[in-house]
Amino acid sequence: MANSVNPATTPRHSDNYGAQNPKRRSDILARLAQFKKLIGNLELDEGPYTDQLTENLLSAALLYQALDEHSSALDYLNKAQHVSRINRGLDTLEQVPILQARRDSYLALGELEKADAAQEALFTLQQELYGNDNPDLIPALKALGEWNQQAFLDRSNILLNIPRIDLQSFLNDVNNYRKNIEDTRTTPLFKLYQAQQNFQQAINIAIKQRAFDHPDLMTLERLLLTSYLLHAHRENILYEPDFYLSRKKTKTGSRLNHANLELRDSDNYRMGQDSFKRRISYLKNKPQPEAQELVNILFETADWHLLFGHKVVAADAYQQAYDLLLTDPEAAVRIQTLLYPETPVILPIYLPPPNSREKLGISAHEEVNFFAYFDVSFAIDKFGKAKNITILDKAGDISKNTEIRFQQYLAKVLFRPRFKDGKPDTAIIFLRYSVGA
Repeated sequence: MANSVNPATTPRHSDNYGAQNPKRRSDILARLAQFKKLIGNLELDEGPYTDQLTENLLSAALLYQALDEHSSALDYLNKAQHVSRINRGLDTLEQVPILQARRDSYLALGELEKADAAQEALFTLQQELYGNDNPDLIPALKALGEWNQQAFLDRSNILLNIPRIDLQSFLNDVNNYRKNIEDTRTTPLFKLYQAQQNFQQAINIAIKQRAFDHPDLMTLERLLLTSYLLHAHRENILYEPDFYLSRKKTKTGSRLNHANLELRDSDNYRMGQDSFKRRISYLKNKPQPEAQELVNILFETADWHLLFGHKVVAADAYQQAYDLLLTDPEAAVRIQTLLYPETPVILPIYLPPPNSREKLGISAHEEVNFFAYFDVSFAIDKFGKAKNITILDKAGDISKNTEIRFQQYLAKVLFRPRFKDGKPDTAIIFLRYSVGA
Protein backbone atom coordinates (compact mmCIF):
# COMPACT_ATOMS: atom_id res chain seq x y z
CA MET A 1 0.00 0.00 0.00
CA ALA A 2 1.20 3.51 -0.83
CA ASN A 3 2.21 5.87 1.94
CA SER A 4 2.38 9.66 2.13
CA VAL A 5 5.61 11.62 2.22
CA ASN A 6 6.12 14.27 4.90
CA PRO A 7 4.90 17.55 3.29
CA ALA A 8 6.99 19.61 5.70
CA THR A 9 10.04 18.72 3.65
CA THR A 10 8.53 19.89 0.37
CA PRO A 11 9.67 23.37 -0.72
CA ARG A 12 7.23 26.20 -1.21
CA HIS A 13 7.48 28.57 -4.17
CA SER A 14 8.48 31.68 -2.23
CA ASP A 15 10.98 32.35 -5.00
CA ASN A 16 12.10 30.59 -8.16
CA TYR A 17 15.42 29.55 -6.67
CA GLY A 18 14.50 25.89 -7.23
CA ALA A 19 13.75 26.52 -10.89
CA GLN A 20 17.05 28.35 -11.46
CA ASN A 21 19.47 26.11 -9.57
CA PRO A 22 20.22 22.96 -11.64
CA LYS A 23 21.05 20.74 -8.65
CA ARG A 24 18.02 21.91 -6.72
CA ARG A 25 15.80 21.48 -9.76
CA SER A 26 17.03 17.93 -10.21
CA ASP A 27 16.26 17.13 -6.56
CA ILE A 28 12.76 18.61 -6.84
CA LEU A 29 12.03 16.64 -10.02
CA ALA A 30 13.11 13.43 -8.30
CA ARG A 31 10.82 14.11 -5.35
CA LEU A 32 8.00 15.05 -7.67
CA ALA A 33 8.34 11.73 -9.50
CA GLN A 34 8.18 9.98 -6.11
CA PHE A 35 4.95 11.77 -5.18
CA LYS A 36 3.33 11.10 -8.57
CA LYS A 37 4.12 7.42 -8.20
CA LEU A 38 2.60 7.38 -4.70
CA ILE A 39 -0.51 9.16 -5.98
CA GLY A 40 -0.91 6.65 -8.79
CA ASN A 41 -0.51 3.71 -6.40
CA LEU A 42 -3.05 5.20 -3.98
CA GLU A 43 -5.60 5.66 -6.75
CA LEU A 44 -5.12 2.02 -7.79
CA ASP A 45 -5.16 0.55 -4.27
CA GLU A 46 -7.69 2.79 -2.49
CA GLY A 47 -9.64 4.52 -5.26
CA PRO A 48 -9.58 8.03 -6.76
CA TYR A 49 -11.10 9.70 -3.67
CA THR A 50 -9.19 8.10 -0.83
CA ASP A 51 -8.48 10.50 2.02
CA GLN A 52 -4.75 9.73 1.82
CA LEU A 53 -4.57 11.46 -1.56
CA THR A 54 -5.11 14.97 -0.21
CA GLU A 55 -1.74 15.36 1.50
CA ASN A 56 0.20 13.87 -1.41
CA LEU A 57 -1.62 15.97 -4.02
CA LEU A 58 -0.81 19.10 -2.00
CA SER A 59 2.83 18.09 -1.69
CA ALA A 60 3.10 17.52 -5.44
CA ALA A 61 1.52 20.92 -6.05
CA LEU A 62 4.08 22.60 -3.79
CA LEU A 63 6.87 20.96 -5.74
CA TYR A 64 5.40 22.24 -9.01
CA GLN A 65 5.36 25.71 -7.44
CA ALA A 66 9.03 25.35 -6.55
CA LEU A 67 9.64 24.64 -10.24
CA ASP A 68 7.62 27.74 -11.17
CA GLU A 69 5.10 25.54 -12.98
CA HIS A 70 1.97 27.05 -11.53
CA SER A 71 -0.62 25.80 -14.00
CA SER A 72 0.31 22.22 -13.09
CA ALA A 73 0.31 23.18 -9.42
CA LEU A 74 -3.25 24.49 -9.72
CA ASP A 75 -4.41 21.23 -11.32
CA TYR A 76 -3.14 19.27 -8.33
CA LEU A 77 -4.51 21.80 -5.84
CA ASN A 78 -7.99 21.67 -7.36
CA LYS A 79 -8.00 17.89 -7.10
CA ALA A 80 -6.66 18.03 -3.53
CA GLN A 81 -9.50 20.32 -2.47
CA HIS A 82 -12.07 18.14 -4.24
CA VAL A 83 -10.84 15.00 -2.46
CA SER A 84 -10.69 16.84 0.86
CA ARG A 85 -14.28 18.01 0.55
CA ILE A 86 -15.50 14.53 -0.29
CA ASN A 87 -13.83 13.06 2.79
CA ARG A 88 -13.88 15.87 5.36
CA GLY A 89 -16.69 18.21 4.34
CA LEU A 90 -17.01 21.49 2.45
CA ASP A 91 -15.40 23.77 5.05
CA THR A 92 -12.53 22.34 7.08
CA LEU A 93 -9.18 23.65 8.28
CA GLU A 94 -7.50 20.98 6.17
CA GLN A 95 -8.24 23.19 3.16
CA VAL A 96 -6.25 26.15 4.54
CA PRO A 97 -2.85 25.16 3.07
CA ILE A 98 -4.57 24.25 -0.22
CA LEU A 99 -6.17 27.68 -0.50
CA GLN A 100 -2.91 29.37 0.50
CA ALA A 101 -1.04 27.54 -2.24
CA ARG A 102 -3.75 28.29 -4.80
CA ARG A 103 -3.55 31.98 -3.93
CA ASP A 104 0.23 31.94 -4.36
CA SER A 105 0.04 30.29 -7.78
CA TYR A 106 -2.57 32.73 -9.06
CA LEU A 107 -0.38 35.57 -7.85
CA ALA A 108 2.68 34.12 -9.59
CA LEU A 109 0.67 33.85 -12.81
CA GLY A 110 -0.43 37.48 -12.52
CA GLU A 111 -4.11 36.56 -12.09
CA LEU A 112 -4.69 39.11 -9.34
CA GLU A 113 -8.48 38.88 -9.10
CA LYS A 114 -8.32 35.10 -8.69
CA ALA A 115 -5.52 35.49 -6.13
CA ASP A 116 -7.63 38.00 -4.18
CA ALA A 117 -10.62 35.66 -4.35
CA ALA A 118 -8.54 32.76 -3.02
CA GLN A 119 -7.34 34.89 -0.09
CA GLU A 120 -10.92 35.98 0.64
CA ALA A 121 -12.09 32.36 0.50
CA LEU A 122 -9.31 31.42 2.91
CA PHE A 123 -10.52 34.02 5.39
CA THR A 124 -14.24 33.23 4.92
CA LEU A 125 -13.60 29.55 5.64
CA GLN A 126 -11.95 30.38 8.97
CA GLN A 127 -14.55 33.02 9.81
CA GLU A 128 -17.36 30.48 9.40
CA LEU A 129 -15.52 27.94 11.54
CA TYR A 130 -14.46 30.27 14.36
CA GLY A 131 -17.12 33.00 14.40
CA ASN A 132 -16.67 36.78 14.29
CA ASP A 133 -15.54 37.41 17.89
CA ASN A 134 -13.28 34.43 18.46
CA PRO A 135 -9.58 35.24 19.13
CA ASP A 136 -8.77 32.21 16.96
CA LEU A 137 -9.87 34.37 13.99
CA ILE A 138 -7.16 36.97 14.68
CA PRO A 139 -4.36 35.25 12.67
CA ALA A 140 -6.70 34.97 9.66
CA LEU A 141 -7.59 38.67 9.88
CA LYS A 142 -3.90 39.53 10.20
CA ALA A 143 -3.05 37.46 7.11
CA LEU A 144 -5.88 39.06 5.10
CA GLY A 145 -4.78 42.53 6.15
CA GLU A 146 -1.16 41.84 5.20
CA TRP A 147 -2.33 40.54 1.83
CA ASN A 148 -4.42 43.66 1.16
CA GLN A 149 -1.67 46.02 2.33
CA GLN A 150 0.91 44.35 0.12
CA ALA A 151 -1.55 44.45 -2.78
CA PHE A 152 -1.82 48.21 -2.31
CA LEU A 153 1.97 48.56 -2.45
CA ASP A 154 2.44 46.20 -5.40
CA ARG A 155 -0.36 47.71 -7.47
CA SER A 156 0.15 51.40 -6.68
CA ASN A 157 2.15 52.38 -9.72
CA ILE A 158 1.37 55.33 -11.94
CA LEU A 159 1.92 53.23 -15.08
CA LEU A 160 -0.60 50.64 -13.86
CA ASN A 161 -3.23 53.19 -12.82
CA ILE A 162 -3.50 55.54 -15.81
CA PRO A 163 -7.07 55.16 -17.14
CA ARG A 164 -7.25 53.57 -20.60
CA ILE A 165 -9.40 55.24 -23.27
CA ASP A 166 -11.59 53.07 -25.48
CA LEU A 167 -10.37 54.71 -28.69
CA GLN A 168 -13.00 53.11 -30.96
CA SER A 169 -15.89 54.33 -28.82
CA PHE A 170 -14.31 57.76 -28.61
CA LEU A 171 -13.98 58.05 -32.41
CA ASN A 172 -17.52 56.78 -32.99
CA ASP A 173 -19.06 59.43 -30.74
CA VAL A 174 -16.58 62.14 -29.74
CA ASN A 175 -19.13 64.48 -28.20
CA ASN A 176 -20.95 61.95 -26.04
CA TYR A 177 -18.10 59.63 -25.17
CA ARG A 178 -17.78 58.99 -21.50
CA LYS A 179 -15.34 56.56 -19.94
CA ASN A 180 -17.00 54.12 -17.59
CA ILE A 181 -16.10 55.01 -14.03
CA GLU A 182 -13.82 52.42 -12.50
CA ASP A 183 -15.25 50.44 -9.62
CA THR A 184 -13.39 51.83 -6.61
CA ARG A 185 -13.37 48.35 -5.06
CA THR A 186 -10.81 47.27 -7.65
CA THR A 187 -8.41 50.14 -6.92
CA PRO A 188 -5.20 49.81 -4.86
CA LEU A 189 -6.45 52.42 -2.39
CA PHE A 190 -9.48 50.26 -1.57
CA LYS A 191 -7.06 47.45 -0.73
CA LEU A 192 -5.38 49.73 1.80
CA TYR A 193 -8.77 50.63 3.26
CA GLN A 194 -9.58 46.93 3.58
CA ALA A 195 -6.24 46.28 5.27
CA GLN A 196 -6.97 48.95 7.88
CA GLN A 197 -10.37 47.40 8.56
CA ASN A 198 -8.83 43.92 8.86
CA PHE A 199 -6.18 45.03 11.35
CA GLN A 200 -8.64 47.11 13.37
CA GLN A 201 -11.17 44.25 13.54
CA ALA A 202 -8.49 41.86 14.81
CA ILE A 203 -7.39 44.39 17.45
CA ASN A 204 -11.00 44.96 18.52
CA ILE A 205 -11.53 41.22 18.99
CA ALA A 206 -8.46 40.99 21.23
CA ILE A 207 -9.57 44.00 23.29
CA LYS A 208 -13.16 42.77 23.59
CA GLN A 209 -12.01 39.33 24.75
CA ARG A 210 -9.31 40.93 26.95
CA ALA A 211 -6.69 38.88 25.10
CA PHE A 212 -3.98 41.46 25.77
CA ASP A 213 -1.30 38.78 25.72
CA HIS A 214 -2.27 37.53 22.25
CA PRO A 215 0.98 36.90 20.33
CA ASP A 216 -0.24 38.87 17.29
CA LEU A 217 -1.56 41.94 19.09
CA MET A 218 1.58 44.11 19.10
CA THR A 219 2.34 43.13 15.51
CA LEU A 220 -1.20 44.09 14.49
CA GLU A 221 -0.76 47.54 15.99
CA ARG A 222 2.46 48.03 14.02
CA LEU A 223 0.75 46.87 10.83
CA LEU A 224 -2.07 49.33 11.50
CA LEU A 225 0.52 52.08 11.97
CA THR A 226 2.06 51.11 8.64
CA SER A 227 -1.34 51.47 6.96
CA TYR A 228 -1.76 54.96 8.44
CA LEU A 229 1.67 55.99 7.15
CA LEU A 230 0.91 54.59 3.69
CA HIS A 231 -2.44 56.37 3.61
CA ALA A 232 -0.80 59.66 4.55
CA HIS A 233 1.51 59.28 1.51
CA ARG A 234 -0.99 57.63 -0.84
CA GLU A 235 -0.58 60.35 -3.50
CA ASN A 236 3.20 60.08 -3.69
CA ILE A 237 3.30 56.29 -3.76
CA LEU A 238 1.96 56.42 -7.32
CA TYR A 239 5.02 58.32 -8.45
CA GLU A 240 7.79 57.24 -6.11
CA PRO A 241 8.07 53.83 -4.39
CA ASP A 242 10.44 55.33 -1.79
CA PHE A 243 7.84 57.98 -1.06
CA TYR A 244 9.11 58.62 2.45
CA LEU A 245 12.33 60.11 1.09
CA SER A 246 10.68 63.16 -0.43
CA ARG A 247 7.21 64.66 -0.83
CA LYS A 248 6.29 65.97 -4.28
CA LYS A 249 6.45 69.75 -4.38
CA THR A 250 6.47 72.69 -6.74
CA LYS A 251 9.64 74.61 -7.51
CA THR A 252 8.49 77.38 -5.19
CA GLY A 253 8.14 74.95 -2.31
CA SER A 254 4.45 75.78 -1.75
CA ARG A 255 3.46 72.12 -2.28
CA LEU A 256 5.99 71.08 0.35
CA ASN A 257 4.54 73.53 2.88
CA HIS A 258 1.00 72.38 2.15
CA ALA A 259 2.02 68.72 2.41
CA ASN A 260 3.72 69.39 5.74
CA LEU A 261 0.51 70.84 7.14
CA GLU A 262 -1.46 67.88 5.79
CA LEU A 263 0.84 65.48 7.62
CA ARG A 264 0.98 67.40 10.90
CA ASP A 265 -2.79 67.75 11.22
CA SER A 266 -3.88 64.49 9.61
CA ASP A 267 -6.21 61.85 11.04
CA ASN A 268 -3.47 59.32 10.29
CA TYR A 269 -1.16 61.08 12.74
CA ARG A 270 -3.84 61.20 15.44
CA MET A 271 -4.90 57.58 14.97
CA GLY A 272 -1.26 56.53 15.15
CA GLN A 273 -0.96 58.22 18.54
CA ASP A 274 -4.02 56.26 19.70
CA SER A 275 -2.30 53.06 18.63
CA PHE A 276 0.78 53.81 20.73
CA LYS A 277 -1.42 54.53 23.75
CA ARG A 278 -3.10 51.13 23.30
CA ARG A 279 0.27 49.40 23.09
CA ILE A 280 1.34 50.90 26.40
CA SER A 281 -1.96 49.84 27.97
CA TYR A 282 -1.36 46.26 26.80
CA LEU A 283 1.97 46.27 28.60
CA LYS A 284 0.30 47.45 31.80
CA ASN A 285 -1.94 44.36 31.66
CA LYS A 286 1.06 42.02 31.50
CA PRO A 287 2.21 40.53 34.83
CA GLN A 288 5.89 41.29 34.17
CA PRO A 289 6.37 43.63 31.20
CA GLU A 290 9.86 43.80 29.73
CA ALA A 291 11.64 47.15 29.98
CA GLN A 292 12.77 46.67 26.39
CA GLU A 293 9.14 46.56 25.18
CA LEU A 294 8.24 49.85 26.86
CA VAL A 295 11.38 51.64 25.65
CA ASN A 296 10.80 50.37 22.11
CA ILE A 297 7.25 51.77 22.12
CA LEU A 298 8.43 55.13 23.46
CA PHE A 299 11.12 55.43 20.78
CA GLU A 300 8.65 54.41 18.08
CA THR A 301 6.25 57.05 19.38
CA ALA A 302 9.00 59.64 18.97
CA ASP A 303 9.67 58.25 15.46
CA TRP A 304 5.99 58.80 14.66
CA HIS A 305 6.11 62.47 15.69
CA LEU A 306 9.19 62.96 13.51
CA LEU A 307 7.66 61.22 10.47
CA PHE A 308 4.66 63.54 10.62
CA GLY A 309 6.69 66.73 10.89
CA HIS A 310 6.41 67.38 14.63
CA LYS A 311 10.17 67.84 15.06
CA VAL A 312 10.22 69.61 18.41
CA VAL A 313 7.71 67.20 19.94
CA ALA A 314 9.79 64.32 18.58
CA ALA A 315 13.02 65.68 20.05
CA ASP A 316 11.40 65.95 23.48
CA ALA A 317 9.94 62.45 23.18
CA TYR A 318 13.31 60.94 22.25
CA GLN A 319 14.90 62.68 25.23
CA GLN A 320 12.22 61.39 27.62
CA ALA A 321 12.56 57.85 26.29
CA TYR A 322 16.33 57.96 26.65
CA ASP A 323 16.06 59.39 30.19
CA LEU A 324 13.78 56.47 31.11
CA LEU A 325 16.30 54.07 29.63
CA LEU A 326 19.01 55.47 31.89
CA THR A 327 16.98 54.77 35.06
CA ASP A 328 17.88 51.08 34.68
CA PRO A 329 21.63 50.95 33.88
CA GLU A 330 21.64 47.17 33.44
CA ALA A 331 18.77 47.26 30.96
CA ALA A 332 20.27 50.32 29.27
CA VAL A 333 23.39 48.42 28.26
CA ARG A 334 21.33 45.58 26.82
CA ILE A 335 18.79 47.74 25.01
CA GLN A 336 21.19 50.41 23.77
CA THR A 337 22.64 48.17 21.05
CA LEU A 338 19.15 47.22 19.87
CA LEU A 339 17.93 50.78 19.61
CA TYR A 340 21.18 52.20 18.30
CA PRO A 341 23.02 49.58 16.26
CA GLU A 342 26.33 50.37 14.59
CA THR A 343 24.46 51.18 11.38
CA PRO A 344 21.93 53.98 12.04
CA VAL A 345 18.23 53.08 12.05
CA ILE A 346 16.39 54.32 8.95
CA LEU A 347 12.84 55.61 9.36
CA PRO A 348 10.16 54.51 8.94
CA ILE A 349 10.98 51.19 10.58
CA TYR A 350 7.65 49.74 9.40
CA LEU A 351 8.81 49.47 5.78
CA PRO A 352 11.92 47.98 4.15
CA PRO A 353 14.77 50.50 3.91
CA PRO A 354 15.48 51.84 0.41
CA ASN A 355 17.95 49.72 -1.57
CA SER A 356 17.71 46.82 0.92
CA ARG A 357 17.35 43.18 -0.12
CA GLU A 358 13.77 43.14 1.16
CA LYS A 359 12.89 46.31 -0.71
CA LEU A 360 14.37 45.05 -3.98
CA GLY A 361 12.96 41.54 -3.63
CA ILE A 362 16.35 39.85 -3.36
CA SER A 363 16.18 36.70 -1.26
CA ALA A 364 18.64 36.07 1.56
CA HIS A 365 20.46 33.26 -0.25
CA GLU A 366 20.69 35.08 -3.59
CA GLU A 367 24.16 36.41 -4.37
CA VAL A 368 24.66 40.09 -5.11
CA ASN A 369 27.54 41.30 -7.22
CA PHE A 370 29.04 44.20 -5.29
CA PHE A 371 31.27 46.04 -7.74
CA ALA A 372 31.92 49.34 -5.95
CA TYR A 373 31.68 51.17 -2.64
CA PHE A 374 31.56 54.60 -1.00
CA ASP A 375 33.26 55.38 2.31
CA VAL A 376 31.41 58.30 3.85
CA SER A 377 31.21 60.35 7.01
CA PHE A 378 28.30 62.39 8.29
CA ALA A 379 26.57 63.49 11.48
CA ILE A 380 22.92 62.87 12.38
CA ASP A 381 21.28 65.91 13.91
CA LYS A 382 18.60 65.78 16.62
CA PHE A 383 15.90 65.78 13.93
CA GLY A 384 17.30 62.72 12.14
CA LYS A 385 18.87 64.39 9.11
CA ALA A 386 22.37 63.65 7.81
CA LYS A 387 24.64 66.71 7.99
CA ASN A 388 28.18 67.41 6.79
CA ILE A 389 28.11 64.53 4.33
CA THR A 390 31.58 63.79 2.99
CA ILE A 391 32.68 61.06 0.59
CA LEU A 392 36.04 59.99 1.99
CA ASP A 393 36.86 57.31 -0.56
CA LYS A 394 35.30 55.36 -3.40
CA ALA A 395 36.33 52.44 -5.55
CA GLY A 396 34.96 50.44 -8.45
CA ASP A 397 32.89 51.29 -11.49
CA ILE A 398 31.00 54.36 -10.22
CA SER A 399 29.46 56.84 -12.64
CA LYS A 400 29.00 60.50 -11.82
CA ASN A 401 25.24 59.97 -11.89
CA THR A 402 25.51 57.15 -9.32
CA GLU A 403 27.54 59.37 -7.02
CA ILE A 404 25.00 62.20 -7.30
CA ARG A 405 22.11 59.84 -6.58
CA PHE A 406 23.93 58.44 -3.56
CA GLN A 407 24.52 61.91 -2.13
CA GLN A 408 20.87 62.80 -2.74
CA TYR A 409 19.80 59.64 -0.96
CA LEU A 410 21.83 60.45 2.16
CA ALA A 411 20.52 64.02 2.15
CA LYS A 412 16.89 62.90 1.97
CA VAL A 413 16.79 59.77 4.13
CA LEU A 414 15.49 60.13 7.69
CA PHE A 415 17.44 58.45 10.48
CA ARG A 416 16.45 57.84 14.08
CA PRO A 417 18.33 60.47 16.14
CA ARG A 418 21.09 58.97 18.28
CA PHE A 419 21.82 59.62 21.95
CA LYS A 420 24.89 59.32 24.13
CA ASP A 421 25.38 60.19 27.79
CA GLY A 422 21.87 61.59 27.97
CA LYS A 423 22.27 64.00 25.05
CA PRO A 424 21.66 63.89 21.28
CA ASP A 425 24.74 62.33 19.70
CA THR A 426 25.70 64.43 16.69
CA ALA A 427 29.25 63.13 16.44
CA ILE A 428 30.60 62.20 13.02
CA ILE A 429 30.04 58.55 12.05
CA PHE A 430 31.88 56.58 9.37
CA LEU A 431 30.16 54.04 7.11
CA ARG A 432 30.83 52.06 3.94
CA TYR A 433 27.98 51.73 1.41
CA SER A 434 28.44 48.97 -1.15
CA VAL A 435 27.10 49.26 -4.70
CA GLY A 436 25.83 46.09 -6.33
CA ALA A 437 23.62 44.66 -9.03
